[in-house]
Amino acid sequence: MSSLTAALAGQLSKGISVELVGRPCSGRSDATERVAERLQSSGQRTVQVAGVGAMRDRPLGALLTRFPELVGNITVANAVTVLGDEVASHGTLLVDDADDLDDLTIGVIAAVRAQRPVSMLVVRRTGSQPTSALRALLAALQPSVRRTVPR
Repeated sequence: MSSLTAALAGQLSKGISVELVGRPCSGRSDATERVAERLQSSGQRTVQVAGVGAMRDRPLGALLTRFPELVGNITVANAVTVLGDEVASHGTLLVDDADDLDDLTIGVIAAVRAQRPVSMLVVRRTGSQPTSALRALLAALQPSVRRTVPR
């Protein structure tokens, strides 16, 4: 796993976005944490957003858990501003369990990515069909590569 982590961090450091796929319980989230640690130890900053399956039916739910300042003032425009400001000051965006994000959150991430072409790590389960919103986000990540977590 350490060679995968090193490769992912290296690609992200070069401005290359990565789609990381793997089976459930394959270590995808652990790899995401290790990539964050590796980037931070080299002086780079990261912003992490994680999908939460139980909140998938709540628009912008994952962003509310990450940015509590949005509670009571949650609009798409505010979410884009808050996430955009965080990315502008912190750099690489790491999105874990992207297949558990609601479409509106994915739209906010796509809007921020369009405004600020930062590198992104987008982590999802293999075998599941991504939503049309997630497919559009993945298609917009250029330059990018797709990696698979080994079993």
